[in-house]
Amino acid sequence: MRISFLSGFEKDLARSKDHALAKIVFQCIQQFEQADTLDEIPNVKKLKGHPTAYRYRKGKYRIGFFFENDTIIFAAFAPRSKIYSKFP
Repeated sequence: MRISFLSGFEKDLARSKDHALAKIVFQCIQQFEQADTLDEIPNVKKLKGHPTAYRYRKGKYRIGFFFENDTIIFAAFAPRSKIYSKFP
């Protein structure tokens, strides 16, 4: 699968000062790159009401992304309490 990033995702990640959290996100991105389908990745859930929107859960954080034409577009990264107000 191909990977791309929206500027909002990059800003969200830059705002996080926790280096351990950034390492977890990097590992998540590697996991997405190596997978052939979304079914191979645990903790991925399709969001209701949005045909291409998904979320990946890692602890209390969520990564919001879109899956279109075999491309994953990372859009948002935030704690669970804030992610759904800004994504999708």
